[in-house]
Amino acid sequence: MNAIVLTYDKYKIFAQHMLQAYQNLWPDNPFIFRVPYQEKDCYTDYKDKFGEKVNLIKSPSSIASTMKSLLAGLDDDEWVYWCMDDRYPITLQTDEINNIYKWVTTIEDPEISAVMFLNSRKGQKPENLYYGKFSIKDSNENIYRRRKNYTMIWMHQFMRVKVIRHLFNHFPEDLKSAKEMDYIMFKLSLPDTQKLYVLNNNLGVFGESTSRGKLTKNCHESLLKNKIPITERFEVSNKTIVIGEQTSKTEDLIFWIKTSIRTFLPNKN
Repeated sequence: MNAIVLTYDKYKIFAQHMLQAYQNLWPDNPFIFRVPYQEKDCYTDYKDKFGEKVNLIKSPSSIASTMKSLLAGLDDDEWVYWCMDDRYPITLQTDEINNIYKWVTTIEDPEISAVMFLNSRKGQKPENLYYGKFSIKDSNENIYRRRKNYTMIWMHQFMRVKVIRHLFNHFPEDLKSAKEMDYIMFKLSLPDTQKLYVLNNNLGVFGESTSRGKLTKNCHESLLKNKIPITERFEVSNKTIVIGEQTSKTEDLIFWIKTSIRTFLPNKN
């Protein structure tokens, strides 16, 4: 399966860090990572470190042009693994995630367009999820709830190409920063034919690499641990940003019940 990595040369340490994290935690992962690059030395650096696990795509540095290059030649209904460079896995329950991968590749309904195994508290808020009849089950009877919007779209997940293409077609060519993508994304509505789902429980913990242009404390420590040279001058933040608490199915069920009850209670305001 193709894995789509949004990055550019200046931030290659984050992409390499993310790739290294997958190699450490999920060495037999089924992905070939499509990684954009601008300069030849960056190409060589990726190939030296990751060999055939990367498919390097020559691309301009602008965000919109990079995405067009990464998605070129891919069919709208093709399943890919969407993984931006600003997130990296800290823990993964790979046996269960492998089962989800196998199930995803058998899905025939073209409207099922994204499946995410990272279930954060933010993602479980009532304003972001449908309940009841909108749920689906996989081949192992795991429950997935349908998402209402693009919240958590930047997290790593299985996704059809058409979701990424549709989203990025709404971004201008002269997009200045990744932060601008949030402002546009929150104003967009999901097409009715693109149904995004999230697993009822959580199978991973991810770290964020940067915060307001600075290295997060957790990313800095992980870069040092993995002996990845910090080639650019990044200021280090004192913030630790981790997404996705490891919880049991029982804990997730209790949270879901409480959330559902709050959803249907009359508004006292």
